[in-house]
Amino acid sequence: MPITPLTADLLPAAAEVVAAQTARRIAAAGSSPDGVDLTALAEHWLRSYVTDEDRFAFVALDGGTVVACLGALTVQLTPDDEGYTYMAPRHVLCPLGGWAARTPHDAVAHLPALIAAVRSRASDEGIDRINLQTLDADWHSGGVWRSAGLRPDTAFALRPLAAPAPSTRPLGEPVTIRAAEPGDADALTALALEEFDFHARHTGSGTATDQSPSTARRIVDGWLAQDDPAADAPTEPDSAADAPTEPDSTTDTAETTTDTTGDHLRERALIATAGGDVVGVTTVQVLTAPAESLGAFVLPARYGYVGLTGVAESARGLGVGTALAAAALESFRALPDPPETVGLHYVVDNALSAPFWSARGYAPALTLLTSAPRHAG
Repeated sequence: MPITPLTADLLPAAAEVVAAQTARRIAAAGSSPDGVDLTALAEHWLRSYVTDEDRFAFVALDGGTVVACLGALTVQLTPDDEGYTYMAPRHVLCPLGGWAARTPHDAVAHLPALIAAVRSRASDEGIDRINLQTLDADWHSGGVWRSAGLRPDTAFALRPLAAPAPSTRPLGEPVTIRAAEPGDADALTALALEEFDFHARHTGSGTATDQSPSTARRIVDGWLAQDDPAADAPTEPDSAADAPTEPDSTTDTAETTTDTTGDHLRERALIATAGGDVVGVTTVQVLTAPAESLGAFVLPARYGYVGLTGVAESARGLGVGTALAAAALESFRALPDPPETVGLHYVVDNALSAPFWSARGYAPALTLLTSAPRHAG
């Protein structure tokens, strides 16, 4: 069972393996990408693992034939990067579109050796955290990865927009939900930093504790830029690791773009206030996966996205989070062309997030597994 680096001469054979795995994923999702050459797309996805300095891949050979492959990209962030607010500063990411096995039998036989090769390569670079995306519907591969020592880290969860929302408890006269305004910037920055720090100290997400207030303020300013005519052009994330603005990407190595068909051109913030103070925030936007991305085949191609959601510690347990979650859904329903699906990310070992979002109808669709240990606290 030779394991060898992916090279240009092995690209066509590796692309066939990825195409076969992709076809199984598409069939399981009930999609039908008519007229799409999956092998050509797969070769396009894989080529960067041969040409880009921050990417690498290994293949498993059986009798000289490629039967499995695993691609990875090295992520290195600084406090100035927005990704630093929700990801481990240094890690290796194995996107969904970068790994495949020719058959389920090959997955059992070869994926563990491939992840071991990636671990070794990352270790040589001083990186001890490996993250890998897998579809929740693919229990077979998910079981193989877990048997290889990976655990759930972050869930990308979905719900139908039309599904009923749980009833919200009365917030009382002093608490209101409204759109954020420029005058809320300082309070929102403090609330965002509180949320980043909570994940750093109370989860195994790997988020660093030395968060930059200037980076948090830059993120907040983006939420508040809606009334600025110069901000009307949509933005695209720089890489898979930056899209969308929660842990890792939902669409393998492809970028997501901000939808311009509705009212949400960029990420907007909704806030909860009590006694004049900002006590909670959630952000909303509509994202669209490029037609050539794997995510467009196996996950909703267009969806409402609920981003950073946090409630000040002093206001937790009062129904503020539930009201914000309901307001996010209402903001999508009010669009001229509402998305059919709403998605979000949550950290699996966050004792507050997982049960909260599950109770509000969000079911995991794609899970980021990690080699890092669970939070010890």
